[in-house]
Amino acid sequence: MEHAECSICFDPLIARPCGILKTNRNSRVCKHFYHSDCIEDYIEVNSGAGTSTSTSATCPMCRRSFHHLDILPDPSTNPKGWFDVCDEDNNGTLSSSEVLDGLKATLNLDWRAIERDMDSMWNTHWDVNGDNMIDYNEFLTNLLPYILQHYPSAITTTTSTSTSTAGSSGSGSSSVFDDFGFNVTEARAIGNIPPIAHKPRLWFQYWDEDNSDELSKEEVLRAIIKTFKLDINTATGTATGTATATGTATATGTGTTNAVDTTATALHNFHRKCSSIISTLDAIWPMFDHDGSGDIDIDEFVQSDGLCDTILATLQYS
Repeated sequence: MEHAECSICFDPLIARPCGILKTNRNSRVCKHFYHSDCIEDYIEVNSGAGTSTSTSATCPMCRRSFHHLDILPDPSTNPKGWFDVCDEDNNGTLSSSEVLDGLKATLNLDWRAIERDMDSMWNTHWDVNGDNMIDYNEFLTNLLPYILQHYPSAITTTTSTSTSTAGSSGSGSSSVFDDFGFNVTEARAIGNIPPIAHKPRLWFQYWDEDNSDELSKEEVLRAIIKTFKLDINTATGTATGTATATGTATATGTGTTNAVDTTATALHNFHRKCSSIISTLDAIWPMFDHDGSGDIDIDEFVQSDGLCDTILATLQYS
């Protein structure tokens, strides 16, 4: 889990209750994490089911069938519940990846530092019996207290906004958006997203965070959500953006009930928009992924009538 974000709204997982998809035997379905409200609205939009226990539900990203969403509790207040949910194969132990992903999803800690220290700390401090796994006693006695004491909060739960608009003719900082002087590291550090309509090649490079010269479908989806600022904040009217998920819907009203109802409607509409984008990418992806690799290279993206043009036409941004 690279960014510790929900795989539908791409807001931080720690912002709201989240969980993982499970089968009816309570084994984990896939690697994806979701906010509970995101997955429930996604199911409702796509299948008419109003609950996350629909047997016909499939993961929005990998399309594997699941039975329910298992909510991850806070390990600092409910360590046994957290451990049981993270134990994806129900064998009573956790691997380092299970521990790291679960911590990213639930605790507002410096998980990049935890990730950096994981191997050395695992072998010397946490895995007492040396079996390369952590049982519940090792987790409760060794790992969890150390994590809570030594890794301070370092992640904000608010969604960042970019300093460049998605389809704007403005070029942002000349040093950032000049084709020959583009500094992708600088641009990412300040959240200065190149305009996709006018600088598609630079936009591709900005979101190609592993420098593979390719983007997966999930990476493209995340980039679209982030670029057009289709996030929970704009959906509820708490932030501004050039393209909101819900048009004019904002969380306003004369009473608390009206505000809550309007916010719920805005969130539902936001999830509907995300669902539409996911379905659109599913439909058009094979047209451009000519080798069936699951990834799109930069030429397939920027060519005339390529994926970039198709995205812009489909979302009606130009």
